[in-house]
Amino acid sequence: MSWEKVSSPKDEHRCSKPRYVGEGFDNGDIIRCEECGQHWKCTGAEWGMQWDPLPRGELKWEKGNLVTKTVWEKSV
Repeated sequence: MSWEKVSSPKDEHRCSKPRYVGEGFDNGDIIRCEECGQHWKCTGAEWGMQWDPLPRGELKWEKGNLVTKTVWEKSV
């Protein structure tokens, strides 16, 4: 029996996404990582709690499909 290594945790790519409100992205925007092709949808921003607010609003992202068509595309 023989084996071929397909991936390794150390090789795992992490997409760098815009992090803060005001960087040109808003709720509902879809972006694609130029390195791996992963699609991401902005689902809003997190501002922290009233008693522990974040200094800047942080964008929240939802992972989509790796293919050209995203999971949010409506079928015709």
